[in-house]
Amino acid sequence: MDFIVKFGIFFLGVLTSVLLIPTIEKRKAETLRKESLKEVFIELEDIYSELEEDLVANFKFLLNLRSEPDLAGAGQIPVPMPKRINSDVLVDLYKKSALLLTSPQRLAIKRIPSGLSQIEHHSDLYLNEFTEKGSYCVSSIKNTIKLSCMLLHELNFLIEHRERFTFAKDLNSNKAVFPVLSSLGFTADQIATSRIEESKFDNVKVEF
Repeated sequence: MDFIVKFGIFFLGVLTSVLLIPTIEKRKAETLRKESLKEVFIELEDIYSELEEDLVANFKFLLNLRSEPDLAGAGQIPVPMPKRINSDVLVDLYKKSALLLTSPQRLAIKRIPSGLSQIEHHSDLYLNEFTEKGSYCVSSIKNTIKLSCMLLHELNFLIEHRERFTFAKDLNSNKAVFPVLSSLGFTADQIATSRIEESKFDNVKVEF
């Protein structure tokens, strides 16, 4: 009789464990996804801060080229070093929390690494143009700034609106320039002086 009771208790324990394990594992997975989701937005804020800092440096660079032509012609305006913003952590966290993200959120986050790569590419172009050919490549500087403005605009919306995030209609890198630069404290006169919104690109030659 004791054997039967013990066996019954053992069997019920095993059965209970078998039934509970999937539920426990599911809850653990959900908890991990929620934690990863929080970390995704922390990482987005970090990327935003780094990109904002880089954009400010690049726009001041362009503004100096426009407002100090003599210094520009003499090659005396320092070229900002391209910033390397690593998105590997974001990609890893995204994979762990994708099920909790909305479709627009997923699309926006998946575009961030390629957006950063494009910005880095144009940053490298203006640096190489200066070091190898002795000129300030205005087109690459402008492209770096415009692409940064576009990505910052999307990051800001993604961070601020989260679950309600949707892509802004008809927004492009040109339309993002003025509101983003204004939000960073640059005046309308400074934006006009930079000629960032012009479509014509002329390199500034440097005399050594």
